[in-house]
Amino acid sequence: MQALSSADYRYLADIATRYRDKHLREMKLSPHFNPALGVDALCFHRVDEVLVGALITPIALWLVAVPAQAKTHIPPAEGTCYRLSLPSGEYRLEAELLEPPFHVWRCCILEDLKELQDMGEAARLAQAMMTRLMQVDDTK
Repeated sequence: MQALSSADYRYLADIATRYRDKHLREMKLSPHFNPALGVDALCFHRVDEVLVGALITPIALWLVAVPAQAKTHIPPAEGTCYRLSLPSGEYRLEAELLEPPFHVWRCCILEDLKELQDMGEAARLAQAMMTRLMQVDDTK
């Protein structure tokens, strides 16, 4: 697997910031809101033409994919579906537009993160999720 560049990490941090800015007000109103958590893009891998990883928020853990090159990619219509093939199987992600030209394809993996104590615990959960998703599912 190809390592991500420092530009990729800056891009992912920008995606997380744009996601936070768009959703923070509504997240704070959720009964699942955990004030100990922030929004962070973690554990990303390059898969074909997208970067795939975890998006931690104060209310949920998401599997997300973003185009490797946002500025050269035409954003999809809001709600458009994308099928992501990972070693563990196929995942259906839905498009969400952020500030143009940015968008994410996302699929909620776990709602209600109120039990998590801090971002370190959230990062370990994201790492465990991505490890499982990037492994072949032998039960199929």
